[in-house]
Order: sequence, then C-alpha cells, then structure tokens
Amino acid sequence: MTIEDNHDPILSIETRFQSNINIKQLGMYTLEVQLKDVSKNQATYVFYVEVIDRIPPQVDIQEPMMITNFTKPDYKTIINVYDNYAPFHELHIVVFDDDIPYDTIGMYQIEMHVIDPSSNITKVWFEVMIVDVIPPQINLKTNTIILDVMVDTHDFRDYIESVHDNVSIVHIEDVVLRHQVQFGTIGKYDVIYELSDDSHTKTTVLLHVYIDVLTKHNASSQDLFFYQGDAIHLLDALTYEQKYITDISMFYDEKLFYESGMYEVIFVLYDVAGHHQVLTSLITVEDKPLQKALQDYLPMGSTLIIGLVLSIILKVYLRRTYFDKHQQFIYNKHGENRQEN
Repeated sequence: MTIEDNHDPILSIETRFQSNINIKQLGMYTLEVQLKDVSKNQATYVFYVEVIDRIPPQVDIQEPMMITNFTKPDYKTIINVYDNYAPFHELHIVVFDDDIPYDTIGMYQIEMHVIDPSSNITKVWFEVMIVDVIPPQINLKTNTIILDVMVDTHDFRDYIESVHDNVSIVHIEDVVLRHQVQFGTIGKYDVIYELSDDSHTKTTVLLHVYIDVLTKHNASSQDLFFYQGDAIHLLDALTYEQKYITDISMFYDEKLFYESGMYEVIFVLYDVAGHHQVLTSLITVEDKPLQKALQDYLPMGSTLIIGLVLSIILKVYLRRTYFDKHQQFIYNKHGENRQEN
C-alpha cells in the first residue's frame, strides 16, 4: 500500500486503520484505512485481506514403532500430528500399509501422508517393528525333587513336560539348562531352565533339588570272644554299609588287649548326613585252657623234644666211639708188652 498527497509530505498525513482481521483464523477480512492531510482533507479506503495457510502439518514419530499384539494399530491415536490452523480431526491422514504382514515378526517401513484443509501435505516414512513380547512357556513335571546323596549324575531334562510359544516354534531341545548341583553333597540346589523365542523374549523357571540320605542304612553290632594272645579286631563286631558311614569312634578299656576279662566297647557311627548312631558290643577275653595251650605249643614242643633226643643219641654215640678207640689202644699196648716178654 502506497500513500501520497499532492501537497503535504507523507509523514504529515494522519493515518488510521480499522480491521477485524484474525491471523489465527483462516478467512476473508476487511481493512479500512482513513487518511487526513494537514488541510483536513480526508479519504477512506477499504481493502480485503485473506488469511491463508501455507505451512504443512508437523508429524512426530518415535522410531521404531513397536507393535506387540500382531494387529494393525490405529496410527491416528499413536502418532503425534500438529497443524498451525486445522484441528486434528480436520486433518486427512493416509497410511500406506496394505503390504505389511502384521502377524509376522520383523521390521517394516510405512509411508504416511498428512494433509491439512489448505491442501498442505506432509509425507513421512517410518519403521515399525513387529515383535513378540509374550515369553515362551516351560512346563515342568514338578518343581521340587529329592535325590539320594549317593547319586553321582542325573538328567534334569527329563523333568520338562512341554514347551510352548504363542508365535515361535519351540522344542524341548531348545531349553538351556544351568545348575551347580554338587552330587554327593547334602544341600539345596536350583536347576535353571531357560527358553527364548524368535523375538529373543526369554522365560526362566526353576527346579529345586534337594540332596539327602534317602536309603535307610542299617548298622548292627555283636558280642565277640577272644583268648588271651589272639589278635583282637574290634571292628569285627560291626556290620554296616561302608558307603554311608564316614567315621567311626570307639570307646573302650585298653586292658582288654593284655588282660583277661569282660569289656564293653561303645561304637559311634557317623553317616554322610551328619547323623550318628551308638552301638555297643561285649568283648570277652579269657585265658587259654591247657588243651588249647598244648595245641598251640605242641608243634614247637615236639620240635624241642626231637632235638633233645637227637642230641642225647649223638652224645652217646660219640662217647661210645671214643671208648672203643681207647680200648683198642689199650689192647694194642698190652699186646706189645707181651711180645717183649
């Protein structure tokens, strides 16, 4: 708009504007301009002003967009769209996703157009990731087992009853087992079962394993009888399963090894579970009777007697030989004397 006057300079002209223009509202408005010069001459002009929109909508998308229910979402409710004039419901949103398999895990690209009432258009491309957030299932036959302390190996995979996933195909062989079970050591342990699906969603279940003494081991004692001088083995009084017993303590009077009498021996047996059992045995030690002493010493006595007899015979023989030689000498001497006479 240009203002001119035939006499006065422009800065001397009084100017007034009257208008109902609302720049926040699209539409046609009137603008009235009143001019007055120094000589009080007035002029009024009316102009028409149209407020238009040339700014396209704005789209705010958080990428990648996650879809977890395998269903096409209502993008109008999850995508933030703004326009400087038009309200959201007046915007025309077109999503080109006819070729997107919403029932298949993967990453896909989608094109979307947003058009405002002034035909300003915004085109965007964004990625959607279809994922499975529901973890697979591992069904165990039981959650707790008890193993005997003597078991040295066990297949924990046998306790898997079934596995299942809502989308992925999984098998029992896909289950990963982790544990630190110490076979042969009483205690509580956990076996961890882990299974992941194609979306790397993992599930974990536990099997509680208790190791304890399950087999009832029976130990018993009996009384023993010895003669003085016999080899005494006190443990011969016990009958027990060695694989369950870790230690045996004995309490007794040491005189039983060298003095006849009747003695009580106390045995304390400790098993692998830390339990103990007390047993007693009566040990009888007697002097050896004469008959048994003879039986024991007869071989040695016989040897001594035979040796003594042989010694006597040899001595007699040697003396007799000496006597015969001496007599022969005397005889010879007497014969020589007779010949000289």
